[in-house]
Amino acid sequence: NGLTNNLWSQCLVIKSESQKIIDNIDVITVENEKASVFVHASIFKAMALGTLIQFFESVPIKTMVNAPFNSRAEVLDETIATLKATEPYLTNANGFTGLVTGIKYKNTVNALLARYYLMSGKFTEALQYANLVDLTSKSTFNYDAVSNNPIAFNSILTNNVYQPLDKTFGLPSGLEPTNADNRIDFYITAGSNPTTAAGFFNSNTKAIPVFLPGEILLIKAEAYARQTPNMLTEAKIELDKVLTKIAANDAFGIGANLPAYSGTMDQPSILTEIYRNRCIELYMSGLKFEDSRRFNRPTTERNRNWYPYPDSEKFNNTNTPADPAN
Repeated sequence: NGLTNNLWSQCLVIKSESQKIIDNIDVITVENEKASVFVHASIFKAMALGTLIQFFESVPIKTMVNAPFNSRAEVLDETIATLKATEPYLTNANGFTGLVTGIKYKNTVNALLARYYLMSGKFTEALQYANLVDLTSKSTFNYDAVSNNPIAFNSILTNNVYQPLDKTFGLPSGLEPTNADNRIDFYITAGSNPTTAAGFFNSNTKAIPVFLPGEILLIKAEAYARQTPNMLTEAKIELDKVLTKIAANDAFGIGANLPAYSGTMDQPSILTEIYRNRCIELYMSGLKFEDSRRFNRPTTERNRNWYPYPDSEKFNNTNTPADPAN
């Protein structure tokens, strides 16, 4: 309950505070500042809602006493609409002194639209926005000695809260990374026994990416593979960009450095390879739970399909649904 309550309450607070900024944006009269603050708040609102709906079956969109719960489709629609509403502001949203740095607004909005359109099953739109993302530009949540990287501070560096169990990246036999996959040594400290996490999570001051270039390539691959009719040749091209990518050619230094895909050219096989690479390329990004359901992976590969609602909501909102059966 502690885990679900933290995830639930923090995301709802971020969504609520972001909405207050959006609702009062006209208080700002300097165009660059107004545009930057509006887009900044919209990104955080969208990510709060988008995160919640990855873990919970339904979520309240409105902030009110006994807020009604909205369906997954409604929450994803609101997430996408929040990001789409930033488009008139993106030209002038260049940031300014005093605003948190690290997030490239236009690129981030396009990347998140690609992510949430994919989750919504709108593959044409996912491709459209993925194609607008500059893969050489980095957007990050930045940390320092005062504001620590929360994953490193709360979990990884304490050693007694969380560490990777092994080098399989949580994948079953047959899908785990091969020994030649260079991403193993990016995300797992080389030579560590027991294994310890590296990547973006082994220092209190390391930045965490808002999205990775590899995610965008794999969104394209999946969207092509799921088109009707599917476009498997195009899907393989994008998948191969991830498999053959070397660290020096990735904005964040992530590279598998493997041969191109040589497996069966049918939709199930291509989708399985895309899922496998999402789990490795996007390790510890928080997207795997969503991916596991979307790719119809066996339920034995996850401990449940949806999280139960935290007691804090059940005790204070009579509209809280019953916990999901599994």
